[in-house]
Parts: sequence; C-alpha cells; structure tokens
Amino acid sequence: MVIIIIAILASSVSLSIENPLNDPKSELMKNINKTEIVTAIVFIIEALIKIIGHGLLFNGKHSYLREVQNQVDFLIVVFSVVLLNTNEDFNFFRVFKLFRVLKPIRLVSRS
Repeated sequence: MVIIIIAILASSVSLSIENPLNDPKSELMKNINKTEIVTAIVFIIEALIKIIGHGLLFNGKHSYLREVQNQVDFLIVVFSVVLLNTNEDFNFFRVFKLFRVLKPIRLVSRS
C-alpha cells in the first residue's frame, strides 16, 4: 500500500511539473519520463495482483472490473501503457495523462 501511495504522489508531482513547452530532450523531461515509466509499472503490477486475486470479470460480485474504483484504475493503466508506447508524432495522446489525476482523488476519497 505504501508503494502505491508513493507511486501516486510521484505521478502527481511529475504531472504537475510537466510543461508542454519544455524541451523534450532536457534533463527534466528525461526524469519525468523515467518517473512515468516507473509509476506505470507499479500501477500495472497493482492491477495484475488485484486481477489475479479477484478475477477479471466473471468471478462473482467482487471481480476486479465490477467495482468502479477498479474500473478507473484499469483505465489509468491502459492509458499509461498507451502513452508509454506513443512517440512524439502522437502528442494528442498526451491529453490522456489527465486521467492520472483521478488516482490521487480516489486515494483521498478512500481515506
């Protein structure tokens, strides 16, 4: 749980620091990209553990995708993977980074 909270905080900080006017080859943007990769991996691992533990969809009412908060997490993971696999030519996909804002909001509401 602590690792997830740290990943959410790191993701939020990198999202708030990132500026589309920054040079993509700058040291700051390289560090932000590394942070995005690490947080995406942590979120993927979290989703996989929950999917293995609860089942994806057809394992009863406690299946992973039957809970709204897990659906939001799954969307964030999907968009994170899409963003990691896009290059500079597809900058319009960067809008999907805004979905990562839902992760800290969900964390606060859960607490």
